[in-house]
Amino acid sequence: MVSHVESIIANSGSGFVLGFALLATICVGAAAWRVVYNLYFHPLKGFPGPWFTACTSLPLGIAGLSQCEPAWLCSLVEKYGKDGAPIRITPDLLLFYKASHLRDIYWDAACNTKGSIYQHEAIGPTSLFTTIGVDDHRKLRKALGGSFWSVGTLKKAWEGKIDDLIVHWVANRKRPEEIGKSIILSNKTSEFAADVMTTVLFTTPWGFVKNDRDERGMLHAWRYGTSLFGLAVRWRFMREVVLSSKLRDYILPKLSDEWGNGWLMAQSAREISERHGQLQRNDKTPKTSAPPFTDALQHAIDARIDDEPLTDEQKLANMTLFIQAGADTTGTGLGATLRFILSHPEVLAKVREELATADAKGLLSDPVVQYDETKRHLPYLSACIRESLRVHPPIPNLFSRMLSHAVVVQQDADAFGPRPDEFQPERWLESEERTMRMDAYMYTFGMGPRVCLGKELALMELHKLVPEVLRRFDVEVLEEGRYCACGGIAYLEPGLTVKLSARG
Repeated sequence: MVSHVESIIANSGSGFVLGFALLATICVGAAAWRVVYNLYFHPLKGFPGPWFTACTSLPLGIAGLSQCEPAWLCSLVEKYGKDGAPIRITPDLLLFYKASHLRDIYWDAACNTKGSIYQHEAIGPTSLFTTIGVDDHRKLRKALGGSFWSVGTLKKAWEGKIDDLIVHWVANRKRPEEIGKSIILSNKTSEFAADVMTTVLFTTPWGFVKNDRDERGMLHAWRYGTSLFGLAVRWRFMREVVLSSKLRDYILPKLSDEWGNGWLMAQSAREISERHGQLQRNDKTPKTSAPPFTDALQHAIDARIDDEPLTDEQKLANMTLFIQAGADTTGTGLGATLRFILSHPEVLAKVREELATADAKGLLSDPVVQYDETKRHLPYLSACIRESLRVHPPIPNLFSRMLSHAVVVQQDADAFGPRPDEFQPERWLESEERTMRMDAYMYTFGMGPRVCLGKELALMELHKLVPEVLRRFDVEVLEEGRYCACGGIAYLEPGLTVKLSARG
């Protein structure tokens, strides 16, 4: 009897080993065939690039995760970009690195259909960013955009409120307890940008400037969550295996979270719910007593697609998207511009002289520099802003249908002149013709029908806060910080650390 049981166990063990070996053989064979197919039979097999990027998307994911993606892609251009042909950087993705490629790609409707990865829940619910089809995107953008995000509307309806935030932000920096204290200036500019965005979306800011802090760690969570986000977009295994399992419940943010991106979604949901309640109450009272809601949330509530209102899920997805796309990213643009100016003494001297001259002539309003005044009377400072966005774009990779990386294309010497990796504001002042040509090649905000909806708002913030900081404060730089791009989103690590002292 004992020997019979031992025989059964032995046979069962042998069957398990054989089954496991067969399964392993099948998996290895499938992986080997995939490599052979990608190298020798794939439709993109003829494009230049490293052999290992043709085999798997993992190298691109690792490059993003390790914060070296821009440098790695630039090195591939240096090695493989000899004749202008796009470079194969994953089995299914080409890198178009010439600035002259941009208009041909992104103004072609056939190239504006996004891939199926944007339907995955790891990327988030359907919004302007994740809408795949060209027609669906056009309808949603028309419903949410229109004149609301134009320069004219922003100046008329929101510039005064942005001025108020600037006054409060400057006052925070002048408090006695702030004197001689080191601060991470790039974080403070992100807090300002977050309140600008929540003001435009909901009329009342969420308190980043008033409380002088990162509310509920929202900006911190967004910045350090880009690693997971970028890896999910780039690496199929992460997206389709890890984040499609129960593990997603422990990894992805939830509405029940008390901080970070979960709190951001929950707070946006509360704003939407409260607004609907206010509108219902207002319907029962005389129309003259109804408060005039003119913010982006109201614009979304009033929006129609094929005569149908947006669903609550669409409203929430897009309000959340606007904050994520316009808060820390614009803050990074602000911080990077200040970092470039402050770290180049000759540039800082020219900016100071330009500010002093304009002030002496009474060309700048007090206490806030108006958007138009900066563009008209501070051309060198405006050139610094352009050059900063060119060299260190806040969103270098917009996860496009065909990859154009802003850092890469904006270092194309054919488009931007000699030494394109260097910060040289003067290149924008040589001639109006050259400035217009370089503007046409800028990819910081994307291009074509999917260009960033909040582009003008971001530019307004840059042209208003940067001159105000340099006008009101002397700045001692303690640490410049390092430009990092992780998951396609850039930030300064550990940040631009300074001491501020009020100017007389």
